[in-house]
Amino acid sequence: MTIPTAEVVSVRNRHAVVLCPYCNQRHRHAIERRGTTEHRAPACGLVRSSAQRVAGYRFTTEGEP
Repeated sequence: MTIPTAEVVSVRNRHAVVLCPYCNQRHRHAIERRGTTEHRAPACGLVRSSAQRVAGYRFTTEGEP
C-alpha cells in the first residue's frame, strides 16, 4: 500500500493540523521539528482498515518561521 500525503492546514508551535486523506477531516498532531516530513497514524484509526492504520500518512511542514 502506498502511503498517502496529508495536506497541512496550519502549524502552531509544536502542533500541525492536517487534512486526513482517509476521512477528509482535520486531525492535530504533535510534530518533532518544522521543515521535516513526518509519518503519523490517522486519528480516525478506529474506523479505518488495519492496512490503513498501519500505513498512516505523511505530511511535511515548512521550516522555522
